[in-house]
Formats: sequence, structure tokens, C-alpha cells
Amino acid sequence: MLTKVLLTFIATIILYYTYKLLFGKCNRFNVCRIILLTMSVFAFVFPFISIKISGQMPEYFFIMDNV
Repeated sequence: MLTKVLLTFIATIILYYTYKLLFGKCNRFNVCRIILLTMSVFAFVFPFISIKISGQMPEYFFIMDNV
């Protein structure tokens, strides 16, 4: 549970500074408000998303004999 809280906190910080970088001087307040609200919802949903990669990695990732 603590890791999900920390991931939410980190995602909020990263998305907020991305917002400030991209939309800091934007004059369209309605668009900026929608984007900021969407980012904050994503920051709270992000820790609960799990991506499972199924299958094996190709063999050429493991062969490093002649490098």
C-alpha cells in the first residue's frame, strides 16, 4: 500500500512539472484546466495499472560472446 502511495506522489509531481513546462504560459484556461484534471486522475490511476509481459525474450538479447 505504501508503494502505491509513493507512486501516486511521484506521478503527481512528474505530471505537474510536465504541465508547467508545456502549458505554463497558456492563455486557454479551459483547455489547461481539463488537461490538469486529466493528469491528476491519471496520477491516481497509474499505480493500480499492472502490465504483464508474457513470452520469452528473443535469444539475441542474451548472446554477447563476440562484443
